[in-house]
Amino acid sequence: MALKLQKMKRDAFWDSLKYILIIIVVYGHMIETCVYNSPFNQAMYNFIYMFHMPLFVFISGRFSHIKDREKYLSRMLTILETYLVFQFIRCLKSLFTDGSFSLFPNILIPKGILWYLACLLLWRLFIFIVTEELLKQYKWYVLILFLISGLGIGFFIVLDGTVIRFFTLGFFFFMGYYSNEQYLKTFLQRLPIWSTFIILSSIWIFTFIMHNIDIRSVIYFGSYYDNPPISPFYYFGGRLFMYIFAIIVGCLIMRIVYAKPILSKYGNYTLAIFMYHIFIIMALRPFFANHTIPSNEIILFVYTIIVCTTLTWIIKKFRIATIILNPFSYVLSLCRPKRIKY
Repeated sequence: MALKLQKMKRDAFWDSLKYILIIIVVYGHMIETCVYNSPFNQAMYNFIYMFHMPLFVFISGRFSHIKDREKYLSRMLTILETYLVFQFIRCLKSLFTDGSFSLFPNILIPKGILWYLACLLLWRLFIFIVTEELLKQYKWYVLILFLISGLGIGFFIVLDGTVIRFFTLGFFFFMGYYSNEQYLKTFLQRLPIWSTFIILSSIWIFTFIMHNIDIRSVIYFGSYYDNPPISPFYYFGGRLFMYIFAIIVGCLIMRIVYAKPILSKYGNYTLAIFMYHIFIIMALRPFFANHTIPSNEIILFVYTIIVCTTLTWIIKKFRIATIILNPFSYVLSLCRPKRIKY
């Protein structure tokens, strides 16, 4: 009797969470251009950067287990391919702006949002080299290592932002890696939904009151010595505080999504949206700066929905949009001999 192999069913919760997060990422980049236009934009910007990438990185860690080392390595190579393709595109920018073009070493230095792919590769390479057996055996050592290094990296002068993010967000990646899905979902079920909304609203009000603080720089960037004359230990405490807030807000967001994962069918498009949306943002920035188009609080969210909806439709409708992410892999797949099905 012939057995039919079925594709593994995707989890509606994780797919919906990923799509909602990519909308928040796009919204964060949209606000970034107009962040100082109003206290609301500053507060929303701080609120978003408090949790969106830590939670995204947490999900990346959750799905970074090695089931097949060969397939795992192959997936790492496709991520590297996407990184190199878009790095090359970003390197072309100087050709059109000042007529220069320098491929090396610029292609090795992540530009803009490509830090995420670079860090993802490094975290997964860490897992691949260390092996899952050792990682499971020394679970708490790994978590403590990344927590201490994430907090301590600020005491050193590190010029590259990707290196800083590797350490500051590595803790969230391995929290996701070590998370138990059954325990996590049981925990989320036990959180009262109305209390979740109340706590989340209270945290947003707090960020609105403290909207002048640049949360993004505290958790993501630079050394603690970049902000004299305040003591570096003030920023150390600030980063620790942000770690705690990122965990709390991340859990609250997951609880809301878990209650109604309505966008799960779009979860497979998040990487492509992440890679393409920044070009639209870059195209809009001059219009925001010159006030050619409106950029108030409401319209920025409308722009975000339009961008995400349009990109989702394009990616779903036109296969070329996904081929661009991995063009060499696509060409190689065409060259492989097709297996005959019996």
